[in-house]
Amino acid sequence: EDHWVAGTVERVDRMMMAVGSQHWISRDGGETWTTAPAADSQGDYGVSFADTLHGLTGGGRNDPDGIGWAHYTMDGGLTWSGRTLITGSAIRGVEMVTPEIGFAAGGNYLAATGEIWKTTDGGLTWNLDAAMDAEITVIESERMSGAYVDVIAAGVYPDFRGGVWRNHLYLPDLSGPVLQVDPDTLDFGMVARGDTGTVITTFRNIGGATATLYGVQTGHPAF
Repeated sequence: EDHWVAGTVERVDRMMMAVGSQHWISRDGGETWTTAPAADSQGDYGVSFADTLHGLTGGGRNDPDGIGWAHYTMDGGLTWSGRTLITGSAIRGVEMVTPEIGFAAGGNYLAATGEIWKTTDGGLTWNLDAAMDAEITVIESERMSGAYVDVIAAGVYPDFRGGVWRNHLYLPDLSGPVLQVDPDTLDFGMVARGDTGTVITTFRNIGGATATLYGVQTGHPAF
């Protein structure tokens, strides 16, 4: 029997999964593999896990009619939900940032439409996060600091130009030190010659580990 694979292999710790017409799963770092039915009866187009339990998959088609969908799992892919997101064009990629926060993206470049959807409850419900006139084909995320995660989406326009979109997501990693500066820009206004201007800023460690402040450097000061 012929099968097809879509997207890249997802890996979290020693769990690995590839999706397409069915699922290929390894829980020992790729030494052994098992197969399972796809989450959707029409196959899956991408998969992403926040940990070894919480994951998303999606798929869809644009021809002859436009439809997209997403499913979630809370047991490492042993079972999957029904379609919890149904869109008017295909979902081309999913990205699970935390067990609660995830994204699904897609569109149809021939119709100059693209959408990014966001869930904050693990895939149970969805809201439209962004719309553009290009089909989103890839969506990924990367932690940039203790406070922010960048969600990056890339897509294609009807004239085959490419585009990249970024969501600078405030998502503190509270397991370590997270330094919050308020305000993070100091405006001294007008200060007369010979006078002194004073502006107060506050440093807070909102994380779960001790932070040691050794010094402060200014960047791009303007006078």
